[in-house]
This record gives sequence, structure tokens and C-alpha cells, in this order.
Amino acid sequence: MAEELNNSEFDIQVRVQKAFTEATQEKVKNHQALNNDEIRHLCPVAFKSTMTQNEIAKLGLSKHYSFVPTMNVINDLRELGYEVTDAVQVKARKKTNKWL
Repeated sequence: MAEELNNSEFDIQVRVQKAFTEATQEKVKNHQALNNDEIRHLCPVAFKSTMTQNEIAKLGLSKHYSFVPTMNVINDLRELGYEVTDAVQVKARKKTNKWL
């Protein structure tokens, strides 16, 4: 009985996630504004808030480098009246950047 309940709960979660994914894809297709949850689904790295000194050194960045979180930029643009209508997280082409 408990296993059937767990399977049923799992099925519900799968259906909810699938519906969320499909709704997000439809919004992208129709160029509609995305909320933070939808952006996080499409591009999780946009929510990275800091870079460690080790990450900066590994990328060979200057000591003058200043990390600006993507969501800070998005929120500033939203205040100016712009909205996110798509988000993509690309894979690094350089082997040294694949950890990002």
C-alpha cells in the first residue's frame, strides 16, 4: 500500500514537472516574460551569486575582475521595463571552463 502511494506521489510530481516544462517552452515560443522559476529551469547558472578565488584563478582572470551575478543584471533590466523571454545555458567549449 505504501509503495503504491509513493508511486502515485511520484507520478503526480512527474506530471507537474512536465506541465511546468511544457508551459515554460510555450512561453518561450510565444516570447512571453519568464519568471525566476522558469529562468532557473532553463538556465540554473544565472542564479550563481559569487565566484570563488579558486574559480577566478582557474579562469586566469585579473585581480581586478569583479563578478556581477546575472540575476542582478536581469533585475536591473526589469526595473527599466525589460523582461526575459528566453534563457539558455551554453556548454563551455574550452576544457578549462567545463566546470562552470
